[in-house]
Amino acid sequence: MKRIFAFILLVAGLASCENNSDELVIEGNVTGGDKFIVYENKPEKFTPIDTITLVDGAFEIGLDLDTPGFYWFVFEEKNASIPMYFNPKEKIEIDINVDGKYPEYTISGSPDSDKLKRQWESFYRTYSLSDSLDGYVQSITGEGAELPNELKTQLNELYTARIEDHREEVLSIIAEDYANVTNIMAINQMLGQYPLLPYNLYKNYYLDIDKGLYEKYPTDENVLAFHKQIEDIQNQFEYEAQLKQASENASVGNPAPNIALQDPNGTMRQLSDLKGKVVMIDFWASWCRPCRMSNPELVQTYTKYASRGFDIFSVSLDGLPKQQNAKQEWEQAIAQDQLTWENHVSDLSGWGSAMVPLYGFNGIPHTVLIDRNGIIVAKNLRGAALESKIEELL
Repeated sequence: MKRIFAFILLVAGLASCENNSDELVIEGNVTGGDKFIVYENKPEKFTPIDTITLVDGAFEIGLDLDTPGFYWFVFEEKNASIPMYFNPKEKIEIDINVDGKYPEYTISGSPDSDKLKRQWESFYRTYSLSDSLDGYVQSITGEGAELPNELKTQLNELYTARIEDHREEVLSIIAEDYANVTNIMAINQMLGQYPLLPYNLYKNYYLDIDKGLYEKYPTDENVLAFHKQIEDIQNQFEYEAQLKQASENASVGNPAPNIALQDPNGTMRQLSDLKGKVVMIDFWASWCRPCRMSNPELVQTYTKYASRGFDIFSVSLDGLPKQQNAKQEWEQAIAQDQLTWENHVSDLSGWGSAMVPLYGFNGIPHTVLIDRNGIIVAKNLRGAALESKIEELL
């Protein structure tokens, strides 16, 4: 449980107060603001603890803190936020100035919060340069003038150099102690929509932080959340590697991997049983609107060429968690769209279907055209291009 037990003291009281409490206590002064909100930042939770109203710019707050954690001081009127990492029983002094574009502050008594401060100062330097460059560009192009290419190159180089400095500054802070919990925030810094330190380029840092933290704090909820984040990232990279390999295995010129799944009646159907025919494998789902919109074209193509040795082998990705009755929805879509060919199969596992990594695709509709010998000859052909290829193969 966390409880703010005292959040305002008069300046006269501050001067004479002696703090003998075991709770975390913060004394501070603020320039440029009248109040701020203290937020607790847990994994996927950002919870307001209390609103602190300043008296002559001063405050003292106490926090009944059982475990360490991330907190923020948020000055909503100034659009400014300051990250903190508090430990129980710390006695902290802080001076904050929120008058400028970005907050400035000094802090003592909380080494982890000071480490966060250095991380964010690097962040602020990057954004300050970005603001300056944007303003400079606007001063030139504001009335419709073009930015000279040479100048554009120079500005890009200047910003790129700052990004590299930013990375080096943050990595240097991380390397001081890989087992420091504030590294979780450092390694996850974002520049707009993009990570400052992408996992594929800085994998060793992510793994070293995870190893150091997990060994030292195996029950800390922030550490556990970060450990799960790393596991998820690794699984995603492994999955993408599998898709890439599968896509290469199921590329044009290679034999089509066999598919053996049940139809709606529970009968096992195999792609290999259609060898000798020209076959389109159609990966689709009842919930996929683009798939449903393309089905009339598939019906037309099947009707036109079925008597000459063309067939369709439809593989449904029904089975999403949100589907209450995936099998029923699949069967209804087959009937509604008049998909009259015999080979409709599914493992009703949605995107967890074994067919996704087998054929290496990440979107539907996805079609694969194979010749009479079971060799892949084309992917995702539509309209005239599809009919022309079918004519050629028949």
